[in-house]
Amino acid sequence: MLRTDATPALPFDLIPYTKTYEYFNPFDEDQSVHLSQPNLLVHGQYNLENDIETIQKGDFWTYVCVCIRRPAKYREMLSAKLLRDHGTIWLHLMKKFMSTQSSKNEIYRFTFNAFKLSGAALDAYFLYIILNPKKRFFGEQPIHINELLEILCTRSYEQIVEIKKNFQKVYGHDLSDSICNKLKGSSKTFFYNVLNMRRYSRPDSYDVDIRFFVDVMYYRKNKDKFVEIFSRRSFSDIRKICLNFEEVYGRDIRCQLYVFVKSILQKCALAVCNYCLSKNFYFSINLKKYIKKKNINGIIRLILTRSEVDFGSIIREYAFRNNIMPLDAIRPLFNHHKELFERFMTPMLSIENY
Repeated sequence: MLRTDATPALPFDLIPYTKTYEYFNPFDEDQSVHLSQPNLLVHGQYNLENDIETIQKGDFWTYVCVCIRRPAKYREMLSAKLLRDHGTIWLHLMKKFMSTQSSKNEIYRFTFNAFKLSGAALDAYFLYIILNPKKRFFGEQPIHINELLEILCTRSYEQIVEIKKNFQKVYGHDLSDSICNKLKGSSKTFFYNVLNMRRYSRPDSYDVDIRFFVDVMYYRKNKDKFVEIFSRRSFSDIRKICLNFEEVYGRDIRCQLYVFVKSILQKCALAVCNYCLSKNFYFSINLKKYIKKKNINGIIRLILTRSEVDFGSIIREYAFRNNIMPLDAIRPLFNHHKELFERFMTPMLSIENY
């Protein structure tokens, strides 16, 4: 089995990123449920003026090398200041990879448009890309529902409120309408609830009828209850519901859903259960799918949205289950973008210091 616990000495002046908890899901940070270790390494000291001076003397890759060792919120401030106060330099830095239209450059445009965002703005950007397939640039087209679930069903209500505000401000559309208008029936209700209603807890009730998973007629007649459970109950409640189901019926609720899954709604329920029972497993499975499908879009999205949350734990989970480090599995996908792989993917996929 591949070892993932080796901890070589820290590179000079690099330290593990310390979480700020400004934009987060409390369920992610429940250490009694799962480990939640980021993998981002940052320099011990840095400031805007010094970083701007360094970038002014360099090129596009100087900008990348500086920003790769900074938290996302700081990258966002640095990029905004460069654009605002040093517009000519910014355009010069970005021209080669960001301004020139070519299929080869689209990967850079996607990556570095995301790289300079943080928090709700980053999630809103990815949701906009997901909802506009014409913006998709490379790799096999993954199922949109799975991508929506990866963001919306792993965020707190407070985070979703911020995402919606940013989506409206930047893209001029209501996020709830943008998603729900593409769906119908119970799946539409599911996403409407997730986007517009706070999840709640019922400590007195963790039972769920097994007929939801074995009796098609019962499931169809009681879809509203099914939707209520998986779109409204708290993440902690859903975890306890899953554990109680296994204790009472001797079955893993995820296996029941996987065998029984026929609809978008059931796929939504399966994703929520996977996240609530083992978020590191859930994200590592998604990473494996993206690698298999050569979906660089999905890989980059997962890295940038989880690097300051739990990507260190996700990397270890992936390595444990697949006997290969994600960095090695991803390497062949970047044969035509080797500099991007070395300067961006390699540091962003590192866990050597955690």
